[in-house]
Amino acid sequence: MAATSGTQQSQQAANQSQAAQSQAQDVDPVTKFKQFLLPRLKESLVNLMKIAGQCLYQNAQAMDSSKPADGLQQKFERSLEEFYSICDQIEVNLRLALETNTQMLDSIKYTPVSAAIPKSDGCPVQEGQTVPYPQFLITLKQQIACAKELHELFSETAKKLLER
Repeated sequence: MAATSGTQQSQQAANQSQAAQSQAQDVDPVTKFKQFLLPRLKESLVNLMKIAGQCLYQNAQAMDSSKPADGLQQKFERSLEEFYSICDQIEVNLRLALETNTQMLDSIKYTPVSAAIPKSDGCPVQEGQTVPYPQFLITLKQQIACAKELHELFSETAKKLLER
């Protein structure tokens, strides 16, 4: 019975780690772009070109018979709007990826080593790559104080500009 409970716990831990990985992938803007938006963009572009070709053909035919082709024009506009919408979504995701990358680089630059949080499970902590948690807290408090100073400085500057 203890072996069964241990197996169930390991399966639950594996399921939780898989769920965490899938959530991380859902959040990752580059993954979202590659898996979801890029195929939709290709499909939308193919559809747009197909409808544009039909519009050109029908407009060429309409030149000879002088009757308007409004139905395809509306379909083309909807398809073009869908294409632009997907392009906007891609732009947002790529900007988010760029911002995430910038924040990661800033994090590495200003806090180059991670904190060594003592754990109760007895796992050894690698000393060369981490700083003790109390030292990490001191660094964090200094960064917060610096951010508050900058905020106050910007607020004062904005007030002075508004007074003029």
